[in-house]
Amino acid sequence: MILALDVAVRALVAPGDGERRDVERLVAVCAEHDRADPGIRFDTALNLKGDMPAWFLAEAREPSGHRRVLGVARIFAPGGDEGELSACVDPLFRRQGIFRALSSEALAVMRSAGLKEALYVADGKAGFGPLVAGHVGATLSHVELLMERKPEKILCPYCGTIRLAPLGMRDIEQASEASADIFDEAPDEARAFMESCLADPDREQYAAWSDRGLVGLVSLAEETDGWMVFGLGIVPELRRAGYGGAVLDAVITVLANRGVQTVRIEVDSSNEGALALYRSRGFAEKARTEYWRLTLDGTTAC
Repeated sequence: MILALDVAVRALVAPGDGERRDVERLVAVCAEHDRADPGIRFDTALNLKGDMPAWFLAEAREPSGHRRVLGVARIFAPGGDEGELSACVDPLFRRQGIFRALSSEALAVMRSAGLKEALYVADGKAGFGPLVAGHVGATLSHVELLMERKPEKILCPYCGTIRLAPLGMRDIEQASEASADIFDEAPDEARAFMESCLADPDREQYAAWSDRGLVGLVSLAEETDGWMVFGLGIVPELRRAGYGGAVLDAVITVLANRGVQTVRIEVDSSNEGALALYRSRGFAEKARTEYWRLTLDGTTAC
C-alpha cells in the first residue's frame, strides 16, 4: 500500500525535546516492525565538528496541519575522516524515496564537512545491510558484536593490581596523549575527541593506574537498558600482561557495587583476543551490527 504525502527533509545539529520524542516514537515503531535495532543513538555530542548538522528528519504535513516524522537519519562522526550513518523510515511510508532523500542530505553534509568515507550502520540479523549496500555501492567494512553480562558475582583476580581514577578537563593533556598512544590517533584528533568525552555529562572517563604508571583508559555511559563500556584500551608497551582483564574486572566491580543490572561492551568480530577476554568474564553476544563503507569522494547522491 502506498500512502503519498509531500515530504521535506529538515537538517538539525541536535533535536529539541519534541523532535526527540518524535524520533523515539519512530524508532520504536521500526524496531517492533522489523525486529531489529535501527541504530539511532542520541550521542552526537561527541561529533568532532560540533556545528555540523547531524540529524535529518523527513517530515510531512497532514491535512490537519500536524507535522509527522516519517523518517530519520543520524550522523556520528567522532573522528576526522569517516562518519557513521544510521537511518530508518516508518514502515507505512517505505518504497517512496524517503530513505534515498535522507541519505542524500546526510552524505552531502558529510562531504561538506570534509569526511572521506561514510559507514552505513545496519542490524546484522535483519538483512537490510546488503540491500542498502547494493543500492548505494557500499562494501562490508566490519561487524561489531554487542556483548552483555550481569555484573553481579564477579570474580576479580586482578583488581588489586590497578585502580581507576576519574578524569576531568584538568587532565586533558595527559588523557589526550594517552588516547593518541593507545588508539594510534593523530594528536589533534585525540585531543578533540577527549575534550568531547570529558565535556559529555552522560559519560564517565577513567584512567587505569598500576605501580608501572598509567596503563590504560576506559569510559562508561548509562543507556536506557544498561551501562556501556567504551574505549577500553591499554598502552602498547603493557599489552598482553593481564591489564586488559584487570581494567575490565574493575569496571564490572564498580558497576556491580552500584547495583547495575546489565553491562555491555562492543567488539569487532575479528578481534579474537578481545572476544576471548570478554567471554572469559561471562559476556555473551546480544546483537551484531554491520558497517558498510562508502567512499564519499566523487560519489553521487543515492
